[in-house]
Amino acid sequence: MREHPSVLRTLRDPRVLFLALVYFLIEMGFYGLTFYLPAQVARLLGANIGLEVGLVTALPWICALIAVTLIPPWCDRHGNSRGIGALVTLVSGAALAVSALTASPLVALIALCVAAAGLIVSPALFWTLPTGILGGAAAAGGIALINSIGNLGGFAAPNIRAWLDATFANNSAGLLGLGGVCVLGALCFSLAPRKN
Repeated sequence: MREHPSVLRTLRDPRVLFLALVYFLIEMGFYGLTFYLPAQVARLLGANIGLEVGLVTALPWICALIAVTLIPPWCDRHGNSRGIGALVTLVSGAALAVSALTASPLVALIALCVAAAGLIVSPALFWTLPTGILGGAAAAGGIALINSIGNLGGFAAPNIRAWLDATFANNSAGLLGLGGVCVLGALCFSLAPRKN
């Protein structure tokens, strides 16, 4: 019975709530890109969604696979998941903005590759933060809360993107908005609580 007060305290801990905000922002960027990537690539290619678009859409995820294989182990060796995580999230946000603003399909595709790579790496680096400040039963409750709130970003992102596109009557507005969310996420990532 002594475990419950510490778990309840953890659920109200400002550090845990701040980490939930960071994860929510990261997940908004990730899901905003994931849900719309085929449509974005189809628009870049001037083609309907089909085999060609599917093959080109695979390129950002191949880049993400390479990045998630290389960057987190490098951060583990150098002990800088927080700083690199913030940088990767920032670069992802900038890449989303570039992909929305450029007139060049090649530049936009490269930017989408960078964004996908960063948005896959960011959560891997993020999860080193809660485990650094939480332990025992508090860790279970805190991580569950962070994950629950963070995954609401998967609900918010497509709705916000669609709303921005409709409000500004521009197919790039939503992607720019999600780029801004990633930049805010990077700032919050850099301010995340340090290990105990």
